[in-house]
Amino acid sequence: MAIDVYGQLKKQLFPWQEECLDIWFRKQGKGIINVVTGAGKTVLALGVIARLDYVLSAEQAPALKIKIVVPKVFLAHQWVQSLQEDLAVSKEDIGIYSGMHKDPPTRKYMIYVVNSARYTLSQHILQDYQKGNPVLLIADECHHYSSPENSRIFNFITQIPTKDQTTHYYALGLSATPETAAFNEKLVPALGPELFKYGFVDALNANIISSFAIFNLKLKFTPYEEQQYLDLSEQLTRALEALIHHCPFLKGLNRTRFFASLEQLAQESEKASIASLARTVLTLSIRRRDLVYRAESRISCVQNLLIQLPSIAKVLIFSERIDVADRIYNELQLQFPKQVGRYHSKMDARSRNNILRNYQDGQIRILVSCRALDEGLNVPATDIGIIVSSTSSNRQRIQRLGRILRQSGKKQTARLYYLYIDSSNEEQDLLSDISHDLSGVIPILDLEYNQDTQTFIHSAYQNLANRVLAYTQLKDWSQEIIAEITRNLERGKLGCDWWLSNQDCRLKIQNASSRTERNYWVSMLLLIQASHGRLA
Repeated sequence: MAIDVYGQLKKQLFPWQEECLDIWFRKQGKGIINVVTGAGKTVLALGVIARLDYVLSAEQAPALKIKIVVPKVFLAHQWVQSLQEDLAVSKEDIGIYSGMHKDPPTRKYMIYVVNSARYTLSQHILQDYQKGNPVLLIADECHHYSSPENSRIFNFITQIPTKDQTTHYYALGLSATPETAAFNEKLVPALGPELFKYGFVDALNANIISSFAIFNLKLKFTPYEEQQYLDLSEQLTRALEALIHHCPFLKGLNRTRFFASLEQLAQESEKASIASLARTVLTLSIRRRDLVYRAESRISCVQNLLIQLPSIAKVLIFSERIDVADRIYNELQLQFPKQVGRYHSKMDARSRNNILRNYQDGQIRILVSCRALDEGLNVPATDIGIIVSSTSSNRQRIQRLGRILRQSGKKQTARLYYLYIDSSNEEQDLLSDISHDLSGVIPILDLEYNQDTQTFIHSAYQNLANRVLAYTQLKDWSQEIIAEITRNLERGKLGCDWWLSNQDCRLKIQNASSRTERNYWVSMLLLIQASHGRLA
């Protein structure tokens, strides 16, 4: 029965996808799915297409038309590939509507980039509806479509009678972070409510995404940077207090609404004094944020971190500023010749594609990027992510984590290092909103980098390491053995091998391919035993 229902779908659905599909169909084929990156949201959408096509064909309904909207061009091409490879759709049945490339909207599968769809998608959906064709709208990365401009793609909804919306119009919203300020006003009427949520813990327990560890890495300003930060903060506080005195409504707003209101006041306030204050607050906020992003310790930390990480690891580095990314790239080129590439929006499309291909093929193993890789793009399996700088957006952080959480078939734990400046307003916990849920499920570890000595400090780890070394002295082991254990303990400081179970670590020892590797895992076993108070 399942083969008939899902027709040409070539990939086996996960249990969560089957459950989600059942719920979507019970809810008249409308709803938003909140699913962690890497768990299979595209395959879920292909399952919706296949099953809905089957159901409508069995009812002898007119041919289903599928409209897929995406925020970026590269996502359109990824959808074309998925439709062809995973659903056996012929190339002739797929159209793209983007920029100068606009295929006729009569094709069964039409993929729209939102910038080109704002004034046309709604019209095309209405044309299909008026011809009697049922329409399925798939809004990929749907959090992008709640803005005043982008939400124009949903203008058609008021022109389809409610009675027909259960038989002629179907909708699926997809996102790892669907919540927006206008979620209820813009997304829900067109796509339906959030029906299903599948998060990190669910995907980890089901072994759908690779295991991962988070390292929150504390950095410090230089004395000069710190003084600049304090001066800017003092100016910002004074300007903000003056503005709130005139506009007290700002006080209760969340960050997103606060800055949106600031921009509106700066541009539209009838009082010149208020507009000037709003512009001052915006300018000072930008200058202070820029100072934080460009802190010298970030580049020094990345350089020394990479020296101590495995020399064969595939590493993805995220920065907020293109010039900082370029500087990191140039520095790493000197350290790791012919192993480093860069990817950002100021590069032409051919260069970006070539770099991604080189990263995928293993010609380079370190890729320095900016926001161009934040979401959506299928990055080849990555072992380690380093967030050099980040906005305060929880969405951005989750999307960046998603770049390393693909199910790659590798058994080692993926790592994400999040760098933050201690004496700034930066968040000190990468995933503060969900850390409680992940606590005990994955390692979430706190480290510190000292730029002066170019060393990493991990207090909890060091306490355990000291216990192990004291144990070796107590047992009167040879200086040669103690020296090797000391080296291994230093090597393990920036990892999470000591989080393995006793049994798994013993398996590593048993399967070690060299004496050096075996001794490393013996050292980790001693750490594990120390963490459980079992050194004897």
